[in-house]
Amino acid sequence: MLRAIEAQAVASSGRVAAMAAAMAAIARDDEATYLRFAGTTLGQSPITAADVGNFDVAACDTIALGDDVLRRLLDAWLAEARGQSDAARLQFEQIGRSALLFRMPLAATLCGQGQARLF
Repeated sequence: MLRAIEAQAVASSGRVAAMAAAMAAIARDDEATYLRFAGTTLGQSPITAADVGNFDVAACDTIALGDDVLRRLLDAWLAEARGQSDAARLQFEQIGRSALLFRMPLAATLCGQGQARLF
């Protein structure tokens, strides 16, 4: 299923599909595929201020693939893009711990990088 999401994103030019594929890559712990679809480099947030206005609740649900850790990671990136540094920092810290518990090492790494950007 996760690879099908990535294939669908290749066929689509939409940002929501690309971010869903990036999240699928996080779930599979596939850094190279994450970077390809996120359109960023490690250490940078894949969410921009432009994305904040374009990602409504339905889009966020699609992007997060129904996974709580991925949804909370997306929410932290959105908070960071909105300039809500304190909220984003706390979210990154909490999600990083959850990511380790659920064996999502790439998600944990991305949370650590989010925290580092905000200190």
